[in-house]
Amino acid sequence: MVTYKSINKITLSHYRLNIKSWNYVCALLVTVFILSSGVSTVYAAPDSPPTLKLVKTVITDDGGSSVPDDWELFAKLVDDSIFFENPGGSGVFQIVPENTSLTLSESGPEGYDPGEWSCNGGIILGPGIITLSLGDRVTCTITNNDIAPTLKLVKVVEDTNGGGAEPNDWILSANGKLTGPNSVRNFSTPGGSDEIKEIFANTIYNLSESGGNLAYTPTNDGKWDCTITFTNARTINFPAVLGISLGVGDTAICIITNVENAPAVSIEVPSKIHGKLTVSSEVNGFEDKVPVSFKVYKMDGTVKSLVYEGIVSSAPYNFSIPAKILEAGSSYDITANASDGHGKSAWKSVMVNIPTKGNK
Repeated sequence: MVTYKSINKITLSHYRLNIKSWNYVCALLVTVFILSSGVSTVYAAPDSPPTLKLVKTVITDDGGSSVPDDWELFAKLVDDSIFFENPGGSGVFQIVPENTSLTLSESGPEGYDPGEWSCNGGIILGPGIITLSLGDRVTCTITNNDIAPTLKLVKVVEDTNGGGAEPNDWILSANGKLTGPNSVRNFSTPGGSDEIKEIFANTIYNLSESGGNLAYTPTNDGKWDCTITFTNARTINFPAVLGISLGVGDTAICIITNVENAPAVSIEVPSKIHGKLTVSSEVNGFEDKVPVSFKVYKMDGTVKSLVYEGIVSSAPYNFSIPAKILEAGSSYDITANASDGHGKSAWKSVMVNIPTKGNK
């Protein structure tokens, strides 16, 4: 049988701690169980000093890559001096002065939206301001959420020859090669829609266009003219050859310009002529395939007489002139005319000399 000596009195010793040039009186909590006749007696000392721990959590569902330790967390006194600080993911409980206002703050990466400080105890005096009492053991957490970057694609049309094309004739696309649920951040919009789309950060998006009017050609070798505005308001402008990648919180506008081609028809004559003459032609600057009408004039000085004509309805534009039409030693003016029937046309003329004994 174990017996315990009855203790009638306990003297509590007070210990003085020096922290940040001020003193605490910390009482030792003593619990004494007196086991006698089945009765226990508890003796308790005053509460211990308050302690505070600061914690950072990070949400990266929009492509962010930062971790809690990328932030520094602070507890400051009323004079804005730092009482203690720690990396966001490495905090431990720190003794703090009781009944004293502490302001909580942070510094760290841009492009993350900070939430409110959330504490599991203490007295909240305002956003990020807390005071603790003796015995409090409080953890305060702040969560930062990555901000999705945004991208806007714009089509500019330079209608120099009355073609009448509009930006919405083109479809502009940004493809981050994403699959599954994340593929929702790939997008396509009409060129004049003015839509702003959220994309994932730190992901390369290939830019492209489709549809549109074939009589219009992209300028600047097809490069997109992109302007990025960073979270610190700094901007850069650069030509995007294939794609673009943005950081968290960045915004970008990428423009591709198409200019209307001048309508044109070319005529190519073979270097050697034997018998019939076949000329080839190319047509540019028209939205759709257009017919080309050919006319052959025999020249007599400055006077010309129409001797043959025909129409080629679509490419390839090859036009053959029968040998019986062509007289050796004579000159002929061959013309080609293309028209879309809506006022847009192009014309070309070449002179051809038929050798007396053929061109060998």
